[in-house]
Amino acid sequence: MKRNVLLPMVLLILVSIVSNVSGVYQASPTDIYLPLSIKDGTQSNEPDIAYSLPTVKFEQIEQNQQDSQNLTIFNNGLQTLSISSLTTTINSFTVTNPTSLPANIAPGNSLNVTIQFMPTSIGTINGELVIVSNDPDEASVSIPLTGEGTTPPADVGLSVPELDFGQVVVGSFADLTFDIENDGDQTLSVSGISTTDAQFT
Repeated sequence: MKRNVLLPMVLLILVSIVSNVSGVYQASPTDIYLPLSIKDGTQSNEPDIAYSLPTVKFEQIEQNQQDSQNLTIFNNGLQTLSISSLTTTINSFTVTNPTSLPANIAPGNSLNVTIQFMPTSIGTINGELVIVSNDPDEASVSIPLTGEGTTPPADVGLSVPELDFGQVVVGSFADLTFDIENDGDQTLSVSGISTTDAQFT
């Protein structure tokens, strides 16, 4: 049940009239009390779930690589909020923290939830985080999850770290070879090969 909470208060006003002139009335301090009240908005006297993000968004992640994002669950109610289940609707998203449930959140406290994204396909991937708790009017909450899987780019590599020609007679030539390798998952396009010294061609 949701209810408005009115907190009774009083305002204390201290009045004092003092004079050092002979014959002038001198009053003792007087306390005046005025009743006040403060409306504290709407607060639940039961567990009341809230969370830090409307959607958990991940950056572009290479296929089969991983990244993590955090979501905070708050208890805005006056009773303990018990989280009994944290699940995702698609395997590319997994909950890595907390590692055990149920998790109890005292009134005014929070719980950090870590969600891991590891795309197994290319393109935009959407899912949901489903939170099940003892909140009486939001027993199951679904939070959208979104990310994008990308293809690892081309990655140039060389078969040797350097070319050592050793001693070469002046005016003669020596040849060495090396391989250009592509360690990535996309086509590598080599547009030019040059040297910084004209003695090497």
